[in-house]
Amino acid sequence: MRIAAPAFLLMGLILAPQLALAAQAKASIAQWKALNSQCRGGSGDDPVTRHACDQRDALTRQLVETGWCFGHKDDPDAAAYQWHRCTAKSLRPE
Repeated sequence: MRIAAPAFLLMGLILAPQLALAAQAKASIAQWKALNSQCRGGSGDDPVTRHACDQRDALTRQLVETGWCFGHKDDPDAAAYQWHRCTAKSLRPE
């Protein structure tokens, strides 16, 4: 049993940063959804709408740069798109 304790400690050191990144991504995705709703639901000539769209676009770039994708190639339409870790089947920004 003496070996198990260091193994658990090592596993905790390895997993803790990954869990923190997952929590950060979850928060970023929630923020993106709120900004997307403001952007899509607002008036195009309203500065508040434009600001929400700009923030959403910046957050999109940040998520993509950290390995997140929005939608799969085989999704039936854009309404089915969800944020997920990128895979070979993910849609990629052009």
